[in-house]
Amino acid sequence: MYDIGNASRALKDEESADGCVENVIAIDVIAVITDKNSSVSDITSENLARVYRGEITNWSELGVEDQPIVVIGREDGSGTRDAFEELMYVEDVL
Repeated sequence: MYDIGNASRALKDEESADGCVENVIAIDVIAVITDKNSSVSDITSENLARVYRGEITNWSELGVEDQPIVVIGREDGSGTRDAFEELMYVEDVL
């Protein structure tokens, strides 16, 4: 008998050590969106990481309207969140 599961991230070292085997069948895309009324049209990866680290807290710091930034993300334990945090170097800050 075999168990099967899915994840939107690579296996962690401890999961591989426990005998899990990774078989990539597709690659996810992670998208970051803003409110439709926001005038922001472009943001660098570094500035996005700064938003998620709490270093940038107002849209005016990015050259657009003077409004606070409200960060909303996936729940703790989500594979998508884990992948985003790892790719953006913002692990354990949300």
